[in-house]
Amino acid sequence: MRCRLRSADQLNFSSLNSPRKPSISSQREASRVVTGELIKNIDFIKHKLTMIYPPISKELECLYDEAQEDLLCERRRDLIQVTGRVLLDDQGSPKKIIDVTDIRDIDLTVLEISMMTISTRSRFDSSKCF
Repeated sequence: MRCRLRSADQLNFSSLNSPRKPSISSQREASRVVTGELIKNIDFIKHKLTMIYPPISKELECLYDEAQEDLLCERRRDLIQVTGRVLLDDQGSPKKIIDVTDIRDIDLTVLEISMMTISTRSRFDSSKCF
């Protein structure tokens, strides 16, 4: 037996006990920081950027605030970090960035540590390692 749900003007809008299986969206949202290469596209009119997410070589688009344009111009071929709500696919990888809260550049300059104290009795001297 089927039960049909109708609006006040008798239009069918749903039914119960239907032979069709209900579709459940497998999309999930999460707050994330996504690091990608800003080498694809910056649309200054729409305030939209396209970046490449390296782990899966996927293009991700997002809208940005106009205040971020100077940073985007300066880093237009570099890695950037975009923080916001991210739509995830079934594997947990970013599918789409839907609400950007922050965009930052990434500093990849070499950090050299020559000496540090590991405990009160021992020291690590990197010059003696090589």
